[in-house]
Amino acid sequence: MKTTSQDSRTKNCLLTVRLQLRPDVKCALHESGGQPYYQVEDPLNSKFYRLGMREWNFARQLDGTRTLKEVLAEKNALSPNELTIDEAVAIGRWLVQTQLATSGADSHPMFIRAARTGAKLPNWLNPAFLRVPLGNPDRFLTEVTPWLAWTTSPTAVVVWCAVGILAIYQITLNWSRFWAPMGNIFSPDNWLYLVLAWLILKIVHEFYHGLVCKKYGGRVPTFGLLFILFSPVAFVDVTSSWKFRSKWQRIFTSAAGMYAEWFIAALATFVWASTEQPLLSQTCQNIITTATLSTLLFNGNFLMRFDGYYILSDLLGLQNLYGTGQQFVRYLFRRYLLGVPTQPLVGDARKIWAARLYGPASLAWRITFYLGILLTAATMFQGAGIVLSLMVGVTWIFLPTGKFLVYLVRGRGAEQPNRTRCFSILGSLTAIVTAILLLPWPGAVVAWGVVDYDPLALIRAETGGFLRNVHVTSGQTVTAGTRLASIENRQTKFELTAVEHSVDQSTLQLRTWQDEKMYDRYQQETKRLQRLNEQWTELAEKVDSLELSAPCNGRIIGRDLDTLVDRYVQTGDPIAAIGQEDRKAILVAVAQKDADFFLRQLGVQPHVRIKGRLSPIPGARLLQINPRASKRLTHPELAATHGGPLSVRPSTNDHEPNQMMLLEPHFLATIHLPLDQARQLKAGELAKVRLDASGYNVGQHLWATITRWIRKRLGEPS
Repeated sequence: MKTTSQDSRTKNCLLTVRLQLRPDVKCALHESGGQPYYQVEDPLNSKFYRLGMREWNFARQLDGTRTLKEVLAEKNALSPNELTIDEAVAIGRWLVQTQLATSGADSHPMFIRAARTGAKLPNWLNPAFLRVPLGNPDRFLTEVTPWLAWTTSPTAVVVWCAVGILAIYQITLNWSRFWAPMGNIFSPDNWLYLVLAWLILKIVHEFYHGLVCKKYGGRVPTFGLLFILFSPVAFVDVTSSWKFRSKWQRIFTSAAGMYAEWFIAALATFVWASTEQPLLSQTCQNIITTATLSTLLFNGNFLMRFDGYYILSDLLGLQNLYGTGQQFVRYLFRRYLLGVPTQPLVGDARKIWAARLYGPASLAWRITFYLGILLTAATMFQGAGIVLSLMVGVTWIFLPTGKFLVYLVRGRGAEQPNRTRCFSILGSLTAIVTAILLLPWPGAVVAWGVVDYDPLALIRAETGGFLRNVHVTSGQTVTAGTRLASIENRQTKFELTAVEHSVDQSTLQLRTWQDEKMYDRYQQETKRLQRLNEQWTELAEKVDSLELSAPCNGRIIGRDLDTLVDRYVQTGDPIAAIGQEDRKAILVAVAQKDADFFLRQLGVQPHVRIKGRLSPIPGARLLQINPRASKRLTHPELAATHGGPLSVRPSTNDHEPNQMMLLEPHFLATIHLPLDQARQLKAGELAKVRLDASGYNVGQHLWATITRWIRKRLGEPS
């Protein structure tokens, strides 16, 4: 009852306000769907609006001398279609907000607030969107329209449709070729070419808006550049198309830019499909991608006030959908969060329901879009874009938030928000968001690995020479001490024989000096004999190492051992390896984006499944992850060329001409296998490893995703 009484007093107060319609406002009678309406033109701001018959009949009587209540009473007395008090207040508020009407300094706070809402911030206060008018193109378009109007004729539209269908067919036919380079199309090396393609397309886009507008008799008073994050985009003012009585003319004017842009993209598709020249192919793909993305995200997106929005409004006959949607969002905000009297939406039920759907959806998209702009700004200009991001954040977030907090504390005159309700709702929302962020992340990370011996006993040539005999084969089981291979080094054996002869001579000489009691020479010979024995020991070890033996029990690992026979091997060259059957591990290739997740899960038992085996591997444990990423392929079974999951390319290293390299760097993680599982599994088997998010919450995942995206855009390692 208290709220109803308060609402009644507010309405009565609002009806005492005197509004005056601006004298320069023009109107013309139109018809849409069999229903008449008035087209209202604001020549000062080059804007157009639509009002119903009874709404305009009420608005035109606002002369500044009579109150809303007096005008409403007179209007309802003369017309059978009566306006309600709520409708009259809503119309007055809208007229003030759109600057079509003015109110006195002693007006009600609702109308003062509406006037402030309609006033825009200076252009320079929004560094993300700088609008720079450059001139009046109307005369130029008047001269070129007779020469180019044929490109928008019905015949041209039919040709456009045919060309577009053929272009889609070409891309579908060559989809793998088209999609393959998409991963690099947004790389920094291609930014300049993308911007040039974007700028050229947008110039043509806006030119065709103006061309079609002139074709149907409209005016194009302004053209210029809109800088989105300092990236130039052309714009033209075709608001005069609202005067067109045919909605199809208005729709074609709105669609003309996309019409021209897509035709250029279609022609670029034919050039791309018929050329193998890399630069020309890349340029065509830039044009195709830019035209497609700009249409999907901007021009064709009806949730923003671009071409798609105006096309949808005309098709559905729902004018000012954006404004009424915003009005509905403000109503929800003020009525249910702040608890202050607010005028609800009034009018046609279909339009009200459209506003209820469109308003929240448009708000959600704008928030997503602005956050994307902020993140993009933060990664531009080698990190200096952080300053730009802060400036944009001040304009979009901090200033409105500051105004809201001041209003929350002080109120606005007699209007005082319900602070208890506001803080309760905001506190509850904060608690809900916090609880969601603290929830365990439901996702999991999957990586692929290969079963391999761990550790792997590597057999190397301890002495250089010719490998004359290989006594084992790959896959053979050996025991410790088994002869593996023989190396021939005649020089080392000759040196050993010579040293042995010298030792014998030194021993005889030592006895002679002892018998003759020549102790000085005896001591010298003793030292010489000691040196000779050391040389003999060293050479004997080298000769013994020419026979390679197994250091432990296990299985021989090596490919094409027979091809090593009679080849010269240097000291340290690998000959083969021995793996112990009860000591195996899974070597996992971890993508860069998942490295932090794996580091947090050290010591846990992941879910491991071996390709071709039904049951999972119990007892496996993640032990370590190499802190450095590498493009080196750890095992050929992981390569896509061998049926594995990882994309590879030939190595560019001259020392490894036959090796394959990973396309993207990966970290190497080691998963320990228990003894019983190690004995059952075979080296080389492909393993799928899944790590659940143990101790990892939604907030950590979001933060890791955002920081990884920013680092990638800044060119920093992940």
